[in-house]
Amino acid sequence: MHQHWTIEDLIDDWTLLPTEQALLAGSQEANRLGLAVMLKAFQYEGRFPARTRDVPQAAVEFVSRQVGVEVTQFERYDWRGRSSSTHRALIREFCGYRAFAEADVPPLVDWMCEHALPREERQDLLKLKALALDHLRDSRIEPPTHAQLERHLASAERTFETKLCGLVFSRLDPARVQALDDLLRATVADEDEPEADRTSLIHSLRTDSRRPGLESVEQQIAKLGRLRAVGLPRGLFEGVPIGVQRRYRERTGVETPSELRAHPEAIRATQLAAFVQLRLGEITDSLVDHLMHTVHKIGARAERRVEKRILANIKKTSGKDRLFERLLEAALDNPEGTVREVLFPVMGEERLRDLLREFRARGSYRQEVHMHLRSSYKQHYRRMTPGLLTALEFRSNNSAHQPVIDALALVKRYLNSKALNYSTFEEIPVQGVIARNRHHGSNGTESRVLMAFPGSRQQ
Repeated sequence: MHQHWTIEDLIDDWTLLPTEQALLAGSQEANRLGLAVMLKAFQYEGRFPARTRDVPQAAVEFVSRQVGVEVTQFERYDWRGRSSSTHRALIREFCGYRAFAEADVPPLVDWMCEHALPREERQDLLKLKALALDHLRDSRIEPPTHAQLERHLASAERTFETKLCGLVFSRLDPARVQALDDLLRATVADEDEPEADRTSLIHSLRTDSRRPGLESVEQQIAKLGRLRAVGLPRGLFEGVPIGVQRRYRERTGVETPSELRAHPEAIRATQLAAFVQLRLGEITDSLVDHLMHTVHKIGARAERRVEKRILANIKKTSGKDRLFERLLEAALDNPEGTVREVLFPVMGEERLRDLLREFRARGSYRQEVHMHLRSSYKQHYRRMTPGLLTALEFRSNNSAHQPVIDALALVKRYLNSKALNYSTFEEIPVQGVIARNRHHGSNGTESRVLMAFPGSRQQ
């Protein structure tokens, strides 16, 4: 019970009503004050205080003024005497409660298994005790001692885990159980690495690739494939709250392989299955994050390269503005003259040709960025495309994005093809997928599709 009370709270929770004042008749001094305090404390908490210091001093003083007994008398109240036992029985009868009995244990365990434990993602003893006390209070049952209640909660947790793991285990065939156990036995390492230095497969699957990039994407794809190879059946955790699944996944995430192997078979299989089930989603999300970061990285790097080259050209040819000014002045001063007579003396023919080649090579900013982006993808990052298309399933319920989904499906069908071009029978989704790019010539749709879809031919 908290120790700090405002006067408003004391009035609301510690005021004795006339019927409650009548209950005190016949009691004197310490017993009268003790009975009154126990009554209000029981009404507030649903259980009796065990000792004097369990009751806030402000509440004792507030009640003592109502019953006309000195507050110092409360120290003389015998919490374990015959009067105290009589007072408890009197208060239970007055409030419509009964004492907790052995017959109440199974219903309490069943209620915890059905209503409390499935809702708790982490088994916090204090929170579970609070839920149990609230339930007993609603049932008008005086709770047992703290030690007894903790034993009953431990029994409920064991019962809940036994039933849950038995249900999940019954949905797994022997091959799936063996595949889960293999996660604890297998190791991951380079072929030339000593056996003693190898990392367990389960530990490898628990770790994330920190640095986004091609290597990280490939690692995530490999982990995704290994988890999918377990082949968990659909509906394995049907009826099992996601919070409970996370609880088992977290336990698997911190226990060593030897600790996991020490569990009974049903518990071990359930823990590993929950880990695989949720880790599939986690790695998929991580893979998409890595992909988005990598795509952004390619674009940002291409922009930086183009901006750096443009800046270098500006610095390199800082005198061009003056040259252009002189050319324009010469042309305007001699509008009837020839280029050879008017302009070549200002800037030699060879210098003019160099400037022309430079401007033609420069192109537009977007074209240059696209060129560098394409070069990075073609030479390095293109290797991630087959793995991504194989590992991920792309869907969208937005019709505006359906052409992109169709385009990805087309590329996936041609991943292992050696054909230089798509079949003439294929419907190539271009509208809403590939932007017109005049920089690459006028070959029309075919050239743009071949450039955008990496499965069509070697670039």
